[in-house]
Amino acid sequence: MPELSVAEQRLPFENSVKKAYDFISPDTGDLDVQNILLRRIANTAAFQRLRDIRFLGALDYLLKPQPNGKTSNQRFTRYQHSIGVAALAKLYLQESYEHELDQSLCLASALLHDIGHPPLSHTIEQIFEEYFGINHHIATIDAILGNNGHSSEIADLLSRSGVNPQSVADVLNGHGKDFNGFFRGPINFDTIEGILRSRQYFKMQTLGLSPDRVVKAAFHREFPGSASTVDAFWQCKDDIYFTVIRSPNGVFFDALFQGITRSLIESGDLTVDYFQRSESVLFKNFDLYRRALDPSNWAHLAKDHLPPALSYQQRRFYVDKSIPFSVESDRARYKQSKQSATLALDATKLS
Repeated sequence: MPELSVAEQRLPFENSVKKAYDFISPDTGDLDVQNILLRRIANTAAFQRLRDIRFLGALDYLLKPQPNGKTSNQRFTRYQHSIGVAALAKLYLQESYEHELDQSLCLASALLHDIGHPPLSHTIEQIFEEYFGINHHIATIDAILGNNGHSSEIADLLSRSGVNPQSVADVLNGHGKDFNGFFRGPINFDTIEGILRSRQYFKMQTLGLSPDRVVKAAFHREFPGSASTVDAFWQCKDDIYFTVIRSPNGVFFDALFQGITRSLIESGDLTVDYFQRSESVLFKNFDLYRRALDPSNWAHLAKDHLPPALSYQQRRFYVDKSIPFSVESDRARYKQSKQSATLALDATKLS
């Protein structure tokens, strides 16, 4: 592979100085042999688009209505999250003994796992899937393989580096190498980074958790305290879902943007090609989304785009400590339950 140009800058996790996990610019060490490939992937137009995709979708705008650049008052992006997941994969590889080609496969899979996310992330994804049969996983695999109108740029970069694009797709589809459960199991790079990133929106008790610490505990199962660290992480996932993602405010705000999306699709204004656009484009072209950011419009918009009551699934996460703390038993130890719930919309409270 040719030398990098000046424009192909170093990624945040290439800093050789180890420090505390930084959600703004994740950094967990350096493996030089893969950095050229990762930088080239990160500089593709498809990956750069993730800079303009909020991490929690519509909830980012609810939780941080007026970001001001301060560390405690910023919105996160799918770009930052993807860099963070790759950083955790790097950390895992520093702790393990994977073959060099498998190292590149692991890192590429981690970096690319979310490249297909639409604007507003999971918030409006299910509406696109309902009408057009597309979701972020399908779009991710297409982007990696260069299928269905996607550029072959990423597939070409992978192939020139000796990484089979189909092997990356297989890892993300759950059929390829699983790297100690960190791609397939419930305790995976994506979930670890995403849940602990979500907690950064709030002044929540830290419990001594950080993404790198959880990865090390999940890998070194024999170390004292590893089980309690991973168990605490799973409890944190329950807290985030119950108090944020599936909270009444979270359910309402997601539903509001979903209702608007459904209306725009049915009117013929919002087409499937917007799935691979940025949020700036979405807000620029559709005033309804901009209006939904203003609480004074919520009651009126809810009346136009939502039913009087919202039905949704309430998810809870719990640890069955009677199950051994092992990768093979994770699906039995780290469980979840789903219960149907209803949220009545009281217009007097939607402001």
